[in-house]
Amino acid sequence: MRNSQAKYDSLKAIILYFFFLAISGNAFADGDHKFIFPEIPKEITSPAEKAQFIALNYWDNFEYENFSVDEAEQIYVDFLNILDRCGEDVCPDAMYSLTLCIKEDFNAIDFILDVSEKYLFDKSSPYKDHEKLIMLISSLINESVINSDQNEYVSEMLSKAERNRIGTTAPDFNFVTTSHENCSLYSIDSEYTLLFIFDPLCPSCIVMGEEIINSSLINLAMQEAGLNIIFITPFNDPDDQLSATFTHMPEDWTLAFDPKEEIIRKKLYFWDYIPSLYLLDKDKKVILKDVLPENVEHFFER
Repeated sequence: MRNSQAKYDSLKAIILYFFFLAISGNAFADGDHKFIFPEIPKEITSPAEKAQFIALNYWDNFEYENFSVDEAEQIYVDFLNILDRCGEDVCPDAMYSLTLCIKEDFNAIDFILDVSEKYLFDKSSPYKDHEKLIMLISSLINESVINSDQNEYVSEMLSKAERNRIGTTAPDFNFVTTSHENCSLYSIDSEYTLLFIFDPLCPSCIVMGEEIINSSLINLAMQEAGLNIIFITPFNDPDDQLSATFTHMPEDWTLAFDPKEEIIRKKLYFWDYIPSLYLLDKDKKVILKDVLPENVEHFFER
C-alpha cells in the first residue's frame, strides 16, 4: 500500500477514536481549546443513530474565533470522517447545519471554503468527494451566505464539481490511435473503460502513466474484470511522438490522440490538473472522476 494510503489509514484510526468518544457523549481537547460534541439524547441508542445525530448537530457548539486555523481544520476533517459513517441521505442536512453555524461569520465562511477545496475538491485528498462539495456550496448559495467577493471563486468551483458527476454518462469523443485507427469512446465495448488523459511533455504524466502500466491490480482487472485502457492526449500530437512516450505499454492497451482537440475545446472532461484518470462502466457512466491510480486499484481490489 502506498504511503498516502497508509497515512490515511492511520488518520482514520485516530479519528475513529474521536468518533467513539463522540458517540459516548464526551468531548476532546484540541490544542488549548475543547471542542464539545453535541450531547446525544438518552433515547438514541444505536451506533448508526448516534452517528447521524452527531453529524446533524456537529457544529452546534462551534465558534470559529475560539480555535486556531489548525485546530479548526482538524475539527472539519473529523466532521468528514463522521459523515463517512452515515448514510448519503444525511449529508445534505449536515451541510445545511454547517451553513447555519457559519452564515454570520465571514471569516468562518472563508475558512470552510478553503478547507472544502483542499479536502473535498483536490484529487490528491483521500477525502475527495465532489458530491459533498456540491451539497455544501448549494446550501451556502441557497442561504445567501456567499458574498460578492467570493461569488466568482465559488461559482467556478461548483461548475467544475458538477461536470462529469458520478453516475452521469461520459461525453463521447473521437480519437486516432498510434496504429492509425479512427475510433470513438462509445465504440469501445467493455465492462469498464479507464481513460488516462495526459500530456506527453508533462513529466508527472509520464510518471503516472508508468505507474498505471506497472500496476498489478490494474493489469489483473484487464484480464479478469473486462477493463479496457485508453491513454489519450487531448492535443493533436503526432502519433510517432506518442509512440515514443510509453515504449513498454502492453500491446492490447490503446495509445491515442484527439485530432480535433475536442476534449479541450468543448471542455468535455474536468481535471483539476493534468494528468487525469476516469473510470467508466459498461454504459460509459462515470464511476471515478479525476482520480489517482490508487483509487482505481482500490475499486478493483474490493
